Amino acid sequence: MLSSFDDILLLFSSGLYAPTTTASGCTEVGRRLALSAWTAYLRVVESHLISFGFKVSLGSATQEDIFKTDILGKSWTTPWAHRTFGSIIKTKLILKNDSYHLGHNIRMLSIGCDTAIAGNWEAEEWKGLQVVLERLEKMLDSYGEAYVQAVENNNARDVGFLTSLATIFVPVSLVAGILSMGGDFAAGQNRFWVFWACSVPLMIIGLVLLFTSIARSSQGGTGWLIRRIKEAFDSVKSIWGKIGKGKENGRRVIV
Repeated sequence: MLSSFDDILLLFSSGLYAPTTTASGCTEVGRRLALSAWTAYLRVVESHLISFGFKVSLGSATQEDIFKTDILGKSWTTPWAHRTFGSIIKTKLILKNDSYHLGHNIRMLSIGCDTAIAGNWEAEEWKGLQVVLERLEKMLDSYGEAYVQAVENNNARDVGFLTSLATIFVPVSLVAGILSMGGDFAAGQNRFWVFWACSVPLMIIGLVLLFTSIARSSQGGTGWLIRRIKEAFDSVKSIWGKIGKGKENGRRVIV
């Protein structure tokens, strides 16, 4: 294949096409070549987008994993990279440019008008390419939405991790801890004692560790004070243990 012009001359000279005296008749072969090139190009783009969709949705899944029933349970978050969003935007701009050129060809052929140059089957093929291109743009839009959702999922996961840490460390702060309780564990409810059961031991452990490090840094200068504080906490801990046993025995009697 030297060029489209040489191919057109060869096809007409070989007798495959009857000679014509109109401009539209001379471009029939060129239009078919362009139609074939557009069809091949959009199929390649579609295959790449489908491959990209499997990659970001399944990650490093093998061919056997694709046919498993838990395919919908795979994570969308792991395979995404920071450069993925830029790649999606670039591809979307390319498809927008292709849509403009395809629409320009359709307008030049007057497809859909009474003065259409192309025949019925050719007009349907050009319209079909336009539909395929619109479907590819929608597919790419769905990938962009999935990317945004993946980012939000990662952010929610980070927030959940911080919340888990807060569940352990926030009760040390009495005000924040009380406000964080809800339902039966809220202030004044039946199970509000759980807050104290969690916060007091954590507070004791934190203070012991804090004052122990202070005592080590002061080389025993405040050792007597630390011992007094630890003894006071030990007495509170023993009293709290007796109260907890009394509640447990009372519940057993009620049951």
